[in-house]
Amino acid sequence: MLSILIPVYKQRVTPFVTDLYRASVKANIEFEIIVMDDGFEQEFRLNNEDILVNERIKIFYLDKNIGRSAIRNKLFEKASFPNLLYLDADGELESDDFVIHYKQFLDTQEIVSGGRIYQPEIPKDPNIILHWKYGLNKESKSALVRNKSTYLSFHSNNFLVPKSIMQAFPFDETIKTYGYEDLLWAKTLFKEGIQIRHIDNPVKHLGLDDSDNYLEKIEDSMANLVMLSNTPQALHLPLESAYNNLQKLGLSNVFVKIFDYLKLKMISNLKSNSPSLGLLQWYKLGRYAELKLKK
Repeated sequence: MLSILIPVYKQRVTPFVTDLYRASVKANIEFEIIVMDDGFEQEFRLNNEDILVNERIKIFYLDKNIGRSAIRNKLFEKASFPNLLYLDADGELESDDFVIHYKQFLDTQEIVSGGRIYQPEIPKDPNIILHWKYGLNKESKSALVRNKSTYLSFHSNNFLVPKSIMQAFPFDETIKTYGYEDLLWAKTLFKEGIQIRHIDNPVKHLGLDDSDNYLEKIEDSMANLVMLSNTPQALHLPLESAYNNLQKLGLSNVFVKIFDYLKLKMISNLKSNSPSLGLLQWYKLGRYAELKLKK
């Protein structure tokens, strides 16, 4: 028995839900698909009304946006079954055996992450190349690679989890904007001795942000990382270690001044047709350092 849970924000999900329905029927299991729109707009409500074609599919509309963590918690409260499959709305199935690949893990009390992939061809739209390039090179990893660092490799776009674990360890709702809410959840499980298994059952990520929006999301994620850094929930990522080393050497202020001088040139590269991923890492460190020094 499986509840497939899809948080939605300003997206049309009918094709994705249709494919999931077919894949679930093929898996020959009892299932439901629950879509929850996080602060709907009438345009998208009308676009998604046509998915209501079966009693196995339900859609809920929230009156206001509650954030990425809270909506995932609200989704499991609506679920009827003990196994939950969370999927982001901007995905596309690579195979109609997608649900079958998860079937063997139902009722095992395991958390299983299927992964994500990106199109191998460079996008025709130059405005989304930065997101595509980062995703293809940094996020699209095989299960073999992801299992080497199970919680650091976790993404919440595609994972199976027992409802009992979600009830015991809900997502932290203090994180309302984009960034690190999934990694924080995975690290909480790690501390509790709950492992995440990674398998090769990916969803293709279609919802690529243009460079402006992607850099805004980086801004949000760095703010979240700074917020967590001085709490017991600190993630202790390599980026944080790099900043701590700068501080120990007394170079954090100098680094921020250099970053501030070069920031516009860095942004120009990141928005170009050939953005540097190495430069993106320096940009993240620079924004993190700026925010830390403001605290």
